[in-house]
Amino acid sequence: MKSEYDFEVNKKSNHVNSFTFEKLFSGMYMGEVVRLILLKLIKERLMFKGQTTDKITKDWQFTTKCISDIMADTENDSRQTRHVIEEFDLGHVTSDDDVAIVKYLCYLVSVRAAKLIAAGLAVLITHIKKEQMTIAVDGSMYEHHPTLAKMIKDELHMLCPNTQAKFILAKDGSGRGAAFVAAVACKQSQLTHTNVYKQS
Repeated sequence: MKSEYDFEVNKKSNHVNSFTFEKLFSGMYMGEVVRLILLKLIKERLMFKGQTTDKITKDWQFTTKCISDIMADTENDSRQTRHVIEEFDLGHVTSDDDVAIVKYLCYLVSVRAAKLIAAGLAVLITHIKKEQMTIAVDGSMYEHHPTLAKMIKDELHMLCPNTQAKFILAKDGSGRGAAFVAAVACKQSQLTHTNVYKQS
């Protein structure tokens, strides 16, 4: 499942060999995966006439915002893609084929992210076994990527066709989730202590 680019991202990350599943689709890492693929294609002289720039060779400069901007383009409109390419000082060596490849790479990385996220959710949904479910989602990638939310929903429907899943955007989902878990643990602890007291 992991590519050579995923292993490279892991090596350069702040938490090597941790959160390895998250690194396959998180907004913090997707842009770097695309940049590494582009860089390999450039070095093999398959894109941008084999020319690199300081910006494209610098780690973490191709952000997930770049992917979101590029994915906002349509099949017949590549203005956002060309704008992103120009930001990396590659506009003067860009062909129509280069533009198409950049768009396709961002699409592939986005589709992979959607499939992985949906697969993880499908495992939980299958375990819970409910016909209707609300899923709270946090993260700038889900919020700002123009097509990721629909991709995830479509993939999840294919995996769990008998479950109606409703997605809601939850700000600070991690913080709220931690607070909820703490509250449940506290309540459980109180109940345990109460039962012990009654038995004694």
